[in-house]
Amino acid sequence: MFGPDTNPLVPIALDLDGSLAAQPELRERLVGVVELNQFAQSFRLRASRTIGSALCARLDSFRRTTRGPWLTFIGSGDFHHTSLALLGQLDALDEPFTLVLIDHHPDWFTLPPKFHCGNWVAGALRLPSLEHAVLLAQDSTDLRWQDLYAAPLREIASGRVTLIPWRTRRVRVPLRWLGPVTPDHRVTREWWGSTLTFAGIDGGTIADACARIAGELAGQPVYLSIDKDCLRRADAACDWEQGNVALDDLVAGITLLRDKCRLIGADVCGERARLALKGLVKRIDAGRVNERWIAPNSDDDRLNQAANLRILEALVPNQFPTTGGNRSSVVNTKRSRESHAWTAPHG
Repeated sequence: MFGPDTNPLVPIALDLDGSLAAQPELRERLVGVVELNQFAQSFRLRASRTIGSALCARLDSFRRTTRGPWLTFIGSGDFHHTSLALLGQLDALDEPFTLVLIDHHPDWFTLPPKFHCGNWVAGALRLPSLEHAVLLAQDSTDLRWQDLYAAPLREIASGRVTLIPWRTRRVRVPLRWLGPVTPDHRVTREWWGSTLTFAGIDGGTIADACARIAGELAGQPVYLSIDKDCLRRADAACDWEQGNVALDDLVAGITLLRDKCRLIGADVCGERARLALKGLVKRIDAGRVNERWIAPNSDDDRLNQAANLRILEALVPNQFPTTGGNRSSVVNTKRSRESHAWTAPHG
């Protein structure tokens, strides 16, 4: 079944870095592809407003020919800020909605530029139609107290942002007196600053957390964003450090969200990019100055394709039946007339 009063998600891909071209079974199940390889380096990790506006214009053009809520496969997590462009399109519909992000990182830093894979959540919080953001499974060093000064602390304190980390339960933030003090003790103030307390997963499962979220958001419009770097290394191969979520647990959780909520869109990233990150500023920003880049191999592609197919089947069930035992056969799939052929790895 699908969520209440919803249309099935339309699976498409943005060919930003060539990573999804190495996943033929996934490719055959897509309704359309937006060829964006001219943005492979200029939009990657961070981008100017000019570059971001150009990419948004391409997405707007494709949206006019490919209707319905999208399930968008983006590519590497270096392009996760594409989610901000996709959410901006939904904001034009003027329908209040909730963002649910499942990611190893919170992606919420409030520093510029506008388009950055580490701050797109903060940008989304500036959209008038985004009522609430729920961040799930975070377990990176971004939750250290010294990094929280660049986080959206007021939105966390007010409850507009709900954080459900993998294991972090409490962070003390010196010299920041947040308020109001909440009845559920999510925020407490001391003479030295404030303490933030989170309802972490803490030994539970993503499915348990999603069950709570789905219960609170039942029937409401939800946009779901998934970065596969939340998954353990046995289930995905990503460009960033990874978490400890099992793929079966993730699939069970997003299935609950699909059944209870009204999904108005979703996106998935976390592939291995086909090219090394270029530009000294970007490499410093990503912490890859002294990192030896290794191209993705067939095992990486196999892992990521298997994960993507499981996510696709969870969010768009029974839409692409197979015949003759060939899992990748596609029935009644209309390709968008603006789709482009998949390109070889760029460069």
